[in-house]
Amino acid sequence: MNKMNLTPPKLRIILSVSMFLIVAAAVAAASLSYPFLRDRAVETSHATLDASASQNNLRALEELKERLGEDQEIVSRANSIVAESKSYQYQDQIIGDLNNYAGKAGVEITNIDFTATASTPSPSATTPPAAPAPVAPSGVKSMQATVTLKNPINYLSLLRFLRSIEQNLTKMQVSKVSLAKDASGGVSSETLAIEVYVR
Repeated sequence: MNKMNLTPPKLRIILSVSMFLIVAAAVAAASLSYPFLRDRAVETSHATLDASASQNNLRALEELKERLGEDQEIVSRANSIVAESKSYQYQDQIIGDLNNYAGKAGVEITNIDFTATASTPSPSATTPPAAPAPVAPSGVKSMQATVTLKNPINYLSLLRFLRSIEQNLTKMQVSKVSLAKDASGGVSSETLAIEVYVR
């Protein structure tokens, strides 16, 4: 039986070779796994950035939703500034609005004409100088309604009627008024020309 004779120099060489092999194996394992670890680190970094961006987008969307909820009244008022042409297709809404304003003001409408025919005022009528026709904003069309009122009219009632028309969020605007003094102390009106804005 051969006995292995381990002397300190031989043991030192064996330990040195073993350490060298262990270090070489560790370096080889590290260099082989480095690309995999690098790709994993890049993927993790991208996932973190995407999650952060998604969180920011979600927060921005929630803030926008809150703002839209708060501004809903403004949106509905903006929509009511111009009449929808569908709702005015048969002029029913225009007639209803004008009759409503007239009833509240205490005047009576005898006729509403959508053909925009101009009438000639009587010689006793005082007609103010013609104002320039209102210009409709872009994307908005206008149509004209000629309103005939039952005469004589109380002057204050007529003013209330005109004020109601002018304060309706600019769907309608008075473009021409023709008045004459009546013998009963009131006024008589030839016609009112009203510009109606639709889109």
